[in-house]
Amino acid sequence: MIRNTQSGINYLLADNGDIGLNEERLLDLYGKGEDSIALKRMNWGIFDLAAVRAFSNKREIYKVVEFGYKPDGESKCAIYLSNYYHPLYIGGKSIVKGTSYLPDRGARRPSESQFVFTGTQLIQGEVKKSGNKLPDLNKEIKDRVLSFLDGNFSEDEFEKNQTIETDTLKRSFIEKTILLSQKGTLSIKNVSGNVIIKSDTLFRIPKDCFLKDIVIIARAIEIESGFNGSLQIFGADSIILNENVTLNYPSVVGVFQRDFKTAKPFIKIKNRCRINGIVFSSQSGLDLQKMPAHNSEQTLIILEKEAYLHGQLYADGFANIQGVVHGAVLCNKFYHKGSNSENYLIDATIDATKLSTNFIGSSLLTSEKKKRLIKWME
Repeated sequence: MIRNTQSGINYLLADNGDIGLNEERLLDLYGKGEDSIALKRMNWGIFDLAAVRAFSNKREIYKVVEFGYKPDGESKCAIYLSNYYHPLYIGGKSIVKGTSYLPDRGARRPSESQFVFTGTQLIQGEVKKSGNKLPDLNKEIKDRVLSFLDGNFSEDEFEKNQTIETDTLKRSFIEKTILLSQKGTLSIKNVSGNVIIKSDTLFRIPKDCFLKDIVIIARAIEIESGFNGSLQIFGADSIILNENVTLNYPSVVGVFQRDFKTAKPFIKIKNRCRINGIVFSSQSGLDLQKMPAHNSEQTLIILEKEAYLHGQLYADGFANIQGVVHGAVLCNKFYHKGSNSENYLIDATIDATKLSTNFIGSSLLTSEKKKRLIKWME
């Protein structure tokens, strides 16, 4: 039966395993009525889960895997900068390696003496023309997370819990998802598995918590300096990672702007933070053609000096990159506090060639169609 569960996973990951979200499909593997499996595809944050139940007579075995997709198209770039006609000014010790999509006016050296470019080549890679907007995020995934931010949790899918009296909460992915409501600071020391924590206010994560594979959804989120874990966090106002925070693969940090009541929703990744995964902002729900956003209202992602991201950064708004990205940066505009104009990239490193060939992302961003195994879930 263990072999049958592996066969079921292979079926789901193959092209012929295209099963709808939350759809369950029964299969007789060898046509003899003795090796049956039930397959189901579910979502987990911006990723998908594949659940396989192999059964024979009265015996059953469950296995769950998390899967995603390799980056493709524009999301395999070093930089994708929307074509708002301003050139990209690259200065200081900046390094940009990999294919880059730039506005009509391309890349230039800053004229200001304090931003003099010290390298020899502005873009080490092919330069292509960008479009006037970023490649769209996957609407199905985006709407799914937005629904959670709006508090839409189905009674059928979630086991709601207001209080936990123990300091450890572990939930298998073969069980119903626990939806835990919290306020203020996370009160449980160890949380792992099939758990979503939601908060309507500022939610703080202490450094001594052990969090693995969970999802956190809150108005605003702050992670204490020194925290180390793997999780997906989504906010509507702000997300702050204080110094020396480590988010292990496949972690996700995402903020959504729903209206202009919150000025410049932002993600701040402070010095010496290390993230392996995806960081993104979305101005979802806003029609910027009918209601243009002022610069002070658009989302902002800040990667401070000595902060490091291995993966993808997508800023539907501004990106302030002072640290190192091994992977891709896609943004509407670059922002640098010391400059008087837009699209200044100073003393930053963006190197697409350093992204691991084993990096599996999400179909939230432009990606291959072939499903790829990320990890087995407990």
